[in-house]
Parts: sequence; structure tokens; C-alpha cells
Amino acid sequence: MSVGISMPRCGSGKYITLFSEIRQCVNNQCVVPLCDSLVYGCPKVGYYNGSACCPSEKCQRCNLDTGTCLVCQPGYQGVRCEQDCDKGMYGHECNGTCGHCDDLHRCSPIDGTCLNGCDAGYQGEFCITNCDKGMYGHECNETCGHCDDVDRCSPINGTCLDGCNAGYLGDFCTTKCGKGTYGDGCNETCGHCRDVNQCSNINGTCLTGCSAGYHGELCNEGGTVTDTSSAATDGLIAFSVSTYPCPKVAIKRTRTS
Repeated sequence: MSVGISMPRCGSGKYITLFSEIRQCVNNQCVVPLCDSLVYGCPKVGYYNGSACCPSEKCQRCNLDTGTCLVCQPGYQGVRCEQDCDKGMYGHECNGTCGHCDDLHRCSPIDGTCLNGCDAGYQGEFCITNCDKGMYGHECNETCGHCDDVDRCSPINGTCLDGCNAGYLGDFCTTKCGKGTYGDGCNETCGHCRDVNQCSNINGTCLTGCSAGYHGELCNEGGTVTDTSSAATDGLIAFSVSTYPCPKVAIKRTRTS
């Protein structure tokens, strides 16, 4: 049950209505909760001792007698809610911690949104979500290389933390194996490919066939050729020719008269 009484502290011509649990002003009346001997002031701008109860819109609820702010609006702190939250903090009582904002000074002290975007490796309004699988960098716009495990591609700078797929090397696994090599770590040597530049950097297959005298997917079978210079000539097969002396045959001639 409410009680309406004249109350100078609420200003000339205004009333204070006392309830046990009230959090808002109604019909331009100052409504306060009553808690034992301590009386709190208006949750919005009201009056205490003839002065404005809440010193600014930054103060959500203040003490009726002293005007000290008891609860600040999100994003503010101090006895009169005159201070912004500290760098990297936000929300009610500045208890929230900002995410991975590109500039912590541009983290909203009210709701924690990152006003200038995120640090490399993060995305979303609050910059607390990692880049999607296989992506990295600012705004998560970069694509990871040939990582052995794409889940182990750094969302920050794209380095492959567990090494590369077969056929690639480097921190980012974007460089193919060098000429004539292939496989994990580029530690395997290509076979006798017709064109060594056409040896697969991944599994070593000869994409345009083998040099003369060799066969198989990796062109490492065969090898009977003795003249290595002929092996580099397309369309020729090396072979050897042996010569043997013909036996002498005696021919008997019959003399005629």
C-alpha cells in the first residue's frame, strides 16, 4: 500500500510515494524504495535536498540524502558516474572485458562492441570469435596455405603450425617443392621423367612420361641404357650391335679340259 505525503526534498508541489520495491518514477512523481532506515533516491533525475538527485543521465540511481550515485549507467563509473570505464572494460560497473578490438580505445564502454574492427584472427561485433577454418588475418579475409592440418593454421598470421602437405614447404606452405623433388618436406627425388619440370611435386609421378629406357609411374623402373646421352633424345631406343667373322668355306673347283 502506498502513502502519499508532502516531501520538500522532492521539490515544491511534488509528492514522494513510498514502496518497498520500486525502481521507476511515475507521472512526474518521485518514487523511491524504502529499505529500513536508508532511503534511496530516484532512479532517474529527481531531487535531494532541493538539488538534482542524479547529477546526470550517466547516473542510474543515487542516494536521496547525499546525491552520491549508487548505480551508474553502463559505461560509467565513479561516485557521480563522471568517469568512463577504464580502457578495455565496459558495461554495468565496468565489469565487462572487451574482446580483441583492433584499438581498445575504440571498444564501446557501454556494450563492448569494437568500433574500429578486430585484431587479426578475430571477427564479429565483439571480436571474440576466431576466424573460420582455413581463414586468417584482419577481417579473416586471407586463405591459409597447404597446411598438413588446416585446423592448425594460425588465425592470426596464417602459419601452418603442424607443417605442410606433401609437395609444399615454408612457414605458410604456399611454396611448391623445388625442381626434381617432391613429397613430405620435399625430401624425395623425382625419377627419370621425360621433363623433370613435369614431375608432380606431390607424389612424384611423371606427368609427360619417362625418359627413354625407363617406365612406371615414377619412371624409376628399367635402366638398361648404357649411353646416357641417347636417353635424353625423344623417340630413340639405345641398343648395341655385335659383329662376328664369317667362316671361310673351301670351294673345290673342277678343272675342265
